[in-house]
Amino acid sequence: MNRTRKVFVLGDSLVAQYYGNRNSVTGQHGWGEVIENFFTDDVEVVNLANSGQYATGLEETAFSGVEANGENGDYFIIESGYNDTKHNTAAETTAAVVRMVNAAKAK
Repeated sequence: MNRTRKVFVLGDSLVAQYYGNRNSVTGQHGWGEVIENFFTDDVEVVNLANSGQYATGLEETAFSGVEANGENGDYFIIESGYNDTKHNTAAETTAAVVRMVNAAKAK
């Protein structure tokens, strides 16, 4: 049986899944909830985004899901920057993103 190609999405609240909150007063949701609508049925979106995250935080937490489950032919999309200035320098943010991209490419 062939494995479904995956699109791993990492990011902050702009991307995050808000289970059960879509119809609330705020209607808050991230684009990671709807991106699957732009792919065919032979692709599975794996949304690993988490509100409040930043590049080094994603690298230390959610990226392990990509490392453990990603395979050659999968895609990796990262959104970062909104919260990064509160936690890291631009150089630290860039270095974390580069490390994640290089590790994903190595898969």
